[in-house]
Amino acid sequence: MGKCPFQFAAQKQPPQTRLEPYYSFKAYILSVYAIYFCMWRH
Repeated sequence: MGKCPFQFAAQKQPPQTRLEPYYSFKAYILSVYAIYFCMWRH
């Protein structure tokens, strides 16, 4: 995979906290989406 700005955005999520598990779930979905998008584009 080459340069994908989506991956950087997914990694720039706030630190996972115990009182906000939704953020980690969102980051996981974003990373999976970014990987699929990058594979589809290349």
